[in-house]
Amino acid sequence: MTRQQSKELRDQVAALKAQGQAKHDVCVMLGITSNQWDHYSRTPEQVAARRVRRDVWHAKVPSVLASKVARFNRSVSPSQVVDAKAFEASVKECPACYLTGKAINLNDKGAYELVQDADHLRLVCAQAARCLESMTCDELIALCQDVANQRITKDAF
Repeated sequence: MTRQQSKELRDQVAALKAQGQAKHDVCVMLGITSNQWDHYSRTPEQVAARRVRRDVWHAKVPSVLASKVARFNRSVSPSQVVDAKAFEASVKECPACYLTGKAINLNDKGAYELVQDADHLRLVCAQAARCLESMTCDELIALCQDVANQRITKDAF
């Protein structure tokens, strides 16, 4: 449906509504559904109010990071709960993996995980998070140092 057709349908619905026609009768006459009647019978003020409500709702939708922090908080004891807003503020400035230093896209939920290291919640890229499934951060760092040392001595010969 073109904009012109949409405008004409809106005008027809408004005219029939002003004449006192019932919703069902208007739908039958124009061959539209009840939902279409609802859409086309809105006044400009109602459309603007709806847009404001939608914008407010979208502002309340939590970010991917906030959702991950909330999921983390549900899985830990009350003493380990993290303040989502404070954590989000601390990592939003320069989101990078705690272990590799790689930049992280906070809106890509598959790109990173949250990992608890001692008393801190850490942002870790997905690849490093898979390595951490069976060891702690310190164990992984020690293993990486051993691998690096082995490569250095092996390449020296």
